[in-house]
Amino acid sequence: MELIKSPNCNGSQIAKELNLPRTSVYSALDKLYQQGAIFLLPNRTTKVYVARAPKELLKNLKEEMLEAIDYLDIEFQKIDLKEENNNYLNIQGKDNFIEEAKKMLLSAEEEVYINTDYDLSLFKSEFKFLEDKGVRVVLFSFTMLNLDGLDVEFYHHQGEVDCCSGKRLMLVIDQNQVLIGNEDNNGEVLGTFTKNSLMVSIIAEHIHHDIYLLKLKDKYGRDLIDEGVKLNSLFELNSKICT
Repeated sequence: MELIKSPNCNGSQIAKELNLPRTSVYSALDKLYQQGAIFLLPNRTTKVYVARAPKELLKNLKEEMLEAIDYLDIEFQKIDLKEENNNYLNIQGKDNFIEEAKKMLLSAEEEVYINTDYDLSLFKSEFKFLEDKGVRVVLFSFTMLNLDGLDVEFYHHQGEVDCCSGKRLMLVIDQNQVLIGNEDNNGEVLGTFTKNSLMVSIIAEHIHHDIYLLKLKDKYGRDLIDEGVKLNSLFELNSKICT
């Protein structure tokens, strides 16, 4: 940049102008010269440099970058990819969590299972995309949600069921990846994403069982989870759904 602003300078002049050690400046100039970014003026008693024209320099840098990207693309294709990472990845913050859910929805090819009480308008464009793509979306909620014309299979309780504090989202995509998380009363969100097959199955089963129980309740006109069925467990004692 200094040579562009002040051409025909030597290393000492540049070092003085930038208030840098001369050894560092000489080293940098030597590298730039070898890279063809600057030129040495001939017939000078000291090394005097001039920068390549900015547009030409940027053009060369762009070409070199594109060549590097093409090379990496070819080399990556030669690598035998290892088995997919099944680790658990934590996602902090509501915006990050919602964006991850949107990205996952857009990646779906066959079926999506969702348990949530979030406002569905957050994902309206993603649901429309899945509708056009022919992906089946199965949605469960403990409360009535505004579908606003969305083409999804919606199973819900009548009115509101006080199932937990804050909002929640469980999302299963194509039976191979899952996202779960909840928003507390302060609006803080912590979620977890994984492709671990066991966790995917657990969350998919959870959503299916919620729907099974709801359909049984509708079929027989009463809640089938009565005192004769309960286990008197800590989960039941702390779960508002079971009371």
